[in-house]
Amino acid sequence: MSGGPGLNFNTKSDLVANNTAAIARRVGCAEEGEDQTLETLECLRDVPFDVLTNLSVTASRTARPPFGEGFFFPTFDGDFIRDRPSQLMRSGKFVKGIRLIASWVTNDGAWRNFCNYTHLKTSSILYRKNMTALSLHSTTAQHR
Repeated sequence: MSGGPGLNFNTKSDLVANNTAAIARRVGCAEEGEDQTLETLECLRDVPFDVLTNLSVTASRTARPPFGEGFFFPTFDGDFIRDRPSQLMRSGKFVKGIRLIASWVTNDGAWRNFCNYTHLKTSSILYRKNMTALSLHSTTAQHR
């Protein structure tokens, strides 16, 4: 995942709760105004995974084409996620002493070139140009 803990702008918004409530209503787990209950959560747990996934992906891509980014960000509730990630980092309230792997890639974000940009007449030209440029820099792995 790209970005640091302070970059998640949406952790205090009701956007995620509203988006989740809309999905809950679509699968019959909630009614308008009654979508933040324990019963709603229990009902959602019984909905098949593929149904929830398909509805969620469709809704997020419709709201934020083409990838649906920013539709279901983590939201702090004071319980599971106790505060904004940036505040937790600043106050030292995070897990310490664990090993981690950090890396980067030359073409981070290059997957966007594989999307179907049918609204662009030059999409095939851009695709060929970008893929050629990417492949020139992607052929050698570097280890340190």
